Amino acid sequence: MNTDRVATIAALAVLCTVLAALTVIAAHPDFRTATGDSMEPTMNAPIVAHCTDVHPDDIAVDDIVSVNIDGEDIMHRVKTLNGDRLQTAGDGRESSDKWSHVDDVNCRVDAWWSLDPTEYID
Repeated sequence: MNTDRVATIAALAVLCTVLAALTVIAAHPDFRTATGDSMEPTMNAPIVAHCTDVHPDDIAVDDIVSVNIDGEDIMHRVKTLNGDRLQTAGDGRESSDKWSHVDDVNCRVDAWWSLDPTEYID
């Protein structure tokens, strides 16, 4: 078998494994997945994140949260809190998201793991 074909088969096997893992993990309520690049270099997508419920009074600046903005759940860092409003931004972005209500926060991100195998190669 030539090396190009072996590399293609290996890449497809890795892709299938990652997709299967994402499917199983996405069904668990404490885990969330993300594929965007807005949190790079802190989070290198695709990632799996472990989340826990957080009371609105316990949200703090610099927390990474999953928040619903315009119907889309995103994982971003809390940049500003003002009463019951908060503003988030991706670590890899210069601009902040629009203001959200603390009730729009789904959970606080406690830990995350990249599913990009190159993240673990020196």
